[in-house]
Amino acid sequence: MIVIDSTKCTKCGFCSEVCPNDVLALIKGQEIQVRYPEQCCVCGHCVAVCPENALVHQKMPTEMFEDLPATRIPPENMRNLLLSRRSIRVFKEDRVPKALIEQLIEVGIHAGTSSNGQTENFVIIQDRKRLSELEKMAIEVLWDKGLKYLGSETGQKMAETKVGEEMLRQTIPYHHSRSQNQFYGSCKLFNCCKKYGNHGQDHWPWNLLGGVSVLSS
Repeated sequence: MIVIDSTKCTKCGFCSEVCPNDVLALIKGQEIQVRYPEQCCVCGHCVAVCPENALVHQKMPTEMFEDLPATRIPPENMRNLLLSRRSIRVFKEDRVPKALIEQLIEVGIHAGTSSNGQTENFVIIQDRKRLSELEKMAIEVLWDKGLKYLGSETGQKMAETKVGEEMLRQTIPYHHSRSQNQFYGSCKLFNCCKKYGNHGQDHWPWNLLGGVSVLSS
């Protein structure tokens, strides 16, 4: 899986230092050794840090990589960026171009996952009718999971101990809507595209939706 070009390797040891699973080792006076290839999680750190490009990973050919300029963000700028972040909860009616969605997903799948498992999938739904159906389905699931008990003071007290006062306050309107058989038609539960993991795929009746796009990381 991992091949080291001895004519290029300078034995700097950077690759072994960044390997999280001790796959690589630099023993004094010897070459870099691939000790436990079966433990490799294909994170790519060893390939990225090698200054001589002496390391080749069969699962990560060089054509997969994109040359990016070195970017250094001052700590204060990063702090300001994170503190000024706002979650968008009300969306425009404009249809998001497919190319833009795919670009965002391409960036999103580079977020870290446990052991680089990359188990997340993305389901893209832009059909307003299907989004409305999903909203109703979500409310039904929440209703069966405990939303139906929020009509009583006891149920609200129990829920508050579990989710807190603020979440309870935001959830009660959904109880009123469901108990009166009225559903929100603005699709605020599901907007433009939603991400589900494997658990969601196992338990949601995707066969009823039809025509959805599924992208794996």
